[in-house]
Amino acid sequence: MLQNMRHIMGLTEGTSNNLATSTAQLAVQMGIQPQKMFAQLSNLSADVVKHFGGSTKQLYKTLIFANRLNLTM
Repeated sequence: MLQNMRHIMGLTEGTSNNLATSTAQLAVQMGIQPQKMFAQLSNLSADVVKHFGGSTKQLYKTLIFANRLNLTM
């Protein structure tokens, strides 16, 4: 999944690892299992990812809040 995000978003390995770590921590704070969220994230199409204009932080936050509402993207 991280390799896909690096390719689609043009992130370095270090940046994608840091972003994944902070996203997992945010998911835990919001009461969401990080594994569930990352599984959903890996199933997103490139079109959905590109819709967020390269903002991986906004994409991850949107995915977390969708999970809090029992929605999937």
